[in-house]
Amino acid sequence: MSEISNRLEFAKFLALDAGEILLEHFGKRIDGNMKSEREVVTEADLRSEEFILKAIDEKFGEPVLSEEFNPETTSDGALWIVDPLDGTNNFAMGFPFFAVIIAFAVGGKTQLGVIYEPIRGELFWTDGESAFLGDERIFVSETARLGDCMCATGFPYLRETGRHSNLEKFVRAAMSVRGIRRAGSAGLDLAYTAAGRFDFYWEPGLKPWDIAAGELLVRCAGGRTSDLSGDRWELGVGEIFAANQKIYNKALTIISSG
Repeated sequence: MSEISNRLEFAKFLALDAGEILLEHFGKRIDGNMKSEREVVTEADLRSEEFILKAIDEKFGEPVLSEEFNPETTSDGALWIVDPLDGTNNFAMGFPFFAVIIAFAVGGKTQLGVIYEPIRGELFWTDGESAFLGDERIFVSETARLGDCMCATGFPYLRETGRHSNLEKFVRAAMSVRGIRRAGSAGLDLAYTAAGRFDFYWEPGLKPWDIAAGELLVRCAGGRTSDLSGDRWELGVGEIFAANQKIYNKALTIISSG
């Protein structure tokens, strides 16, 4: 087994186990502290992250970029990128749309990604070549008309104002597509785009742990990704646009205009 394959299998089991931790707490009334203006730190979030970080340290001893404990960690070598609970606000309110996200990068390039949705038991993963849901390969949609598209977006925690805010992009998209969703988990929005459930997705105001695994998943499912200006997405860029190949240019024009 190659080093990447070894890490991928490890990441899968890690995500599944972390998902069990989250399910133990889901639906309970959890006291939390304000993580930011709108976000709650839950006991489940911290327990999941502690479990993941400890397991990575014991097996590989490699640096980890994560939200709670190592928000400033960077590495030009091997780096694990972890979101132990993507969709914290959903989780805290009992809204069943959240995920565990684990990615591994070398030299700033994502090598593998795992996104696990505990409620549905769906494990999305990529080895850097193909994209899978469980044991089945997944591919982006073939939708070619904007009017037929189902898309998704999200809004940053810090409020935006002005004509370049995401609300302006949202309005332009809503007037052009069949449907638009804002579900509250960047990781799952990217995974759903990779699986063809969404035709395209965009969001500003994100962090590496929100994007890294899903961005690779979309590309390996045959999709195309960039920042919101159409430039290549790189680890550390805090925004993402992802779409199938047929709709990418048309959708990006709407998102980037104005």
